[in-house]
Amino acid sequence: MAIQKSSSSESLFPELARTTLDEKLAINQTGKPPGWIPAKIGGNVRTRVWAVDGARVMFKRVRLSEYPDEVEIAQTLSSEQYTSDPRNHSVPFLEVLEVPGLDDTRILVMPLLYPYNYPVFKTIGEVIDYLRQIIEVRFLSPRNVKDQRDYKLNNTMAASLDLYSQPPHPFSTTHNYDFSGIPEQRSTRTETPINYHVIDFGLSRKYASKEGNLEAPPWGGYSGFVPEFKTRKPCDPFPVDVFYLGYLIRSHFVVGTETEGPMRGMKFLDQLTLDMTANNPKARPPIDEVRDRFERLVKSLSWMELRSPALYPKHQQWTLARSMAHWKKQLHFTLRRVPAIPSAPSAKT
Repeated sequence: MAIQKSSSSESLFPELARTTLDEKLAINQTGKPPGWIPAKIGGNVRTRVWAVDGARVMFKRVRLSEYPDEVEIAQTLSSEQYTSDPRNHSVPFLEVLEVPGLDDTRILVMPLLYPYNYPVFKTIGEVIDYLRQIIEVRFLSPRNVKDQRDYKLNNTMAASLDLYSQPPHPFSTTHNYDFSGIPEQRSTRTETPINYHVIDFGLSRKYASKEGNLEAPPWGGYSGFVPEFKTRKPCDPFPVDVFYLGYLIRSHFVVGTETEGPMRGMKFLDQLTLDMTANNPKARPPIDEVRDRFERLVKSLSWMELRSPALYPKHQQWTLARSMAHWKKQLHFTLRRVPAIPSAPSAKT
């Protein structure tokens, strides 16, 4: 589908002057979509309202000359074959738009998502649900022979709209979408399980098989930490994906950052993440083994461990009053038989 020209001065991106999506966007009397502000994520993402069904969506600009495989991979992962599989946590793309006069440009339309930790995790069980979903991403499986290549924290996002009475603004989450007030959280992830999605396939690749796919390094957001990249020799991208995933979990939850320190209650993943980030890529477990080991470790946790607060003690104060309020709520959930580990019904948003 092509974007149609319009006389409106509002544009998706600066270089798309006088170009809008009037046939697909909900435009108010001022000529601007409700909730629209000139905000961005990494320069290539904008948000508006999709008039087809009233859903709020994000648009991502892709230059084919820079990222030749991204559109094809996005369309493949959004096909019925993949979206019907609950293990597929790649972001579903609603449409791919062409831009008249810009043959090198495509606009990907995706659901409105929020940072993976917005709102903050309340329990270890909620963190486990997030980690479970990003570990079981179907396109990392050998059966699909796809390589994400840029697995980092800000490439995982949450479909958390249902947790709020009014949608928060995606780029200013301390405000409602229309800036009418402060977002009111009406539910927790435990009560209302949500889906998490992997985004950004600009560096992703498709291969005919799992074998013999040597690529010249470096690539990806954590490239400075990958041991095999230091030699600058071609290497297997699939163990690199396992390293990225292990580094994500280890550096943000198990060991933590210098500022936050480790999250309390995540030590059980220490050995697994150590193995995933081994210096020797051949010593790293394949993703299916990672998933199996993760599930066995989760099953070993007690009721109290799963419902314990998700805290970074180094910079979060935990008073007696907060502790009592937390455990009162967790007891209430237990009596109502609300699972300690949320489980979203499907991978679809």
